[in-house]
Amino acid sequence: MGEGKTHQTNLEREAGLLDLVGEIYQAGLEPERWPATIARMSQAFQADLACIYTPFPARPEQALYLTHNFTGEMEQAYSAYYHHLDEWTRHALRQRRYIQGTVALGEEIVPQAELRRTEYYNDFTSRYTSRRCPTLTISTTISASSMP
Repeated sequence: MGEGKTHQTNLEREAGLLDLVGEIYQAGLEPERWPATIARMSQAFQADLACIYTPFPARPEQALYLTHNFTGEMEQAYSAYYHHLDEWTRHALRQRRYIQGTVALGEEIVPQAELRRTEYYNDFTSRYTSRRCPTLTISTTISASSMP
């Protein structure tokens, strides 16, 4: 009997995630939907923060950078200094993860034990987040050959 309830919960979660994917696509067509969509993304992953961005836009007008619950202080610290130390971005670049259709968990990109030994984690991430920050990258026409 307990398995049925767990199974139903998993089905509901999967349906909710599919709805979220639909919302993300819809927000691409209707940009005014992004704030609610990114807030829902944060809730779906029980996260404190969320971020959606375009890592390598083909043209400046294609750039997208949206956040949920990022403070001005956090964004300023990241853009002024910590973006150079962003372990997830650095590892994702080396691993060629910024390719359309690629999905990965942070732990797959940088193991937690390794991340915890970095300046980025100790001085930035642990200061501004307490648990999770789902991040979605949206590519325009990126391929493995067009990555820096």
